[in-house]
Amino acid sequence: MESEYIEVLKVEVEKRVGRPLKCPVDFDLLSYKLNKSIHEQISISTIKRLWGYIPTSHAPRFSTLSVLARYIGFTDWDNFCLSLQQEKGNNESEFFTGKCILTSELTVGDVLEIGWNPNRYCQIKYMGNNQFEVIQARNAKIKIGDTFCADQFHLNRPLIITELKQAASLNKDCEPMNYIAGYQTGLSLLSLIETD
Repeated sequence: MESEYIEVLKVEVEKRVGRPLKCPVDFDLLSYKLNKSIHEQISISTIKRLWGYIPTSHAPRFSTLSVLARYIGFTDWDNFCLSLQQEKGNNESEFFTGKCILTSELTVGDVLEIGWNPNRYCQIKYMGNNQFEVIQARNAKIKIGDTFCADQFHLNRPLIITELKQAASLNKDCEPMNYIAGYQTGLSLLSLIETD
C-alpha cells in the first residue's frame, strides 16, 4: 500500500511543480521550489531515485516523503497517508498508477510471471485474443493447462480472470468460471519474461 501512496504523492508534487519530472532539469526545479516554498531541501540524487531516474533498492525515508508531503500542504508523510485512507474510505472509486501490462500490447507466445499472497505463483503464456494458458503454477487454485481470459494486469491490484477453463475438468461439461487473484492486496509480482 505504501508504494501506491508514494505514486500518488509524486503525482501531486508534479501537479504543484506544474510539469512531470522526467529529466535532470526537472529534478533541479523541484529542489529549487522546495527550498523557496517551504525552506527545506532534498538532495537531487534522492529526488532522482524516488522518481526512478536512478535505480535503487532502498525505500525512501520518512523524512524525504514528509518534505514532499509538506510541499503539497500536509504536515508530514503520515498525515498525507491518513488523508488518502480517509478519502479511500469515503469513495467507491479512485485513480491509481503503477506498473501495468495490457494484453493488447503482448505478442502471441509472450510469457508473464505473476504472483499474489500468500505465496501464489504462475507463469502464463499469451495465446492471442486475450487468452492465456497456465504453464507453471505453485500454491494456486489455477493449475498448469488451465486457460483464461484477461485484458490487463496491474501490480498491487487484483487480477480479474474470466472464462477460466480448468484442464482437470475439460472433459466434464463444466461452465467456464470467473476468478479474482489477489483479491485483498493485488498482484505482488508482475513481469514479462524474456523468451528465446
